[in-house]
Amino acid sequence: MLCRAGGSLMNESYILSKMAKKLYRKGVQIQCAIDPNMFDGKYIDKDAIYDSRNHIIYFRYEGGIITPWIILHELLHAFQTGLAGVEYTEENELQSEFEVLLMTDVFSLKMWDRFSNSEGLNSKAYKDFVSQIANFELSGDNGIAQERLIEMFRERYKEWAGGAATTYYCPSFLIYYLRRQWRN
Repeated sequence: MLCRAGGSLMNESYILSKMAKKLYRKGVQIQCAIDPNMFDGKYIDKDAIYDSRNHIIYFRYEGGIITPWIILHELLHAFQTGLAGVEYTEENELQSEFEVLLMTDVFSLKMWDRFSNSEGLNSKAYKDFVSQIANFELSGDNGIAQERLIEMFRERYKEWAGGAATTYYCPSFLIYYLRRQWRN
């Protein structure tokens, strides 16, 4: 049932569907499972997590509230690791999480005309950045240099992280998304 919900998201977004097909062609088949034991320790406050080694989205419990945003967020983690090559480490955990939160807002804006804002920002600068990404204003012939895009990402990350700066993380999934210039 949960994976069918992910499939319905693919029907709402041509881009998500294309990403899923690309991942499948790479031999990755995302599975879903219910496992409340996966959520001990640092995942105690999570409703779902994506295991990039086994390509499984684990949900805390079947009877819980699993919103389209939760499913979207975990699918984007799968795309982030499988298509953009991001590998999770202790050093990049927060930056890679912020990148997926940002992309969740991008897809929420594109599909449902609103921000998910589960953990995102409410600032005008953040919302403008998300809107520019969603509308492909930062890519193609009218796009900006990759260095400026990374700088903009780091500015929003610093705002989200309460002033903690990142100097080494490259938002590979964001760059992947914008470079593809998805078209129907």
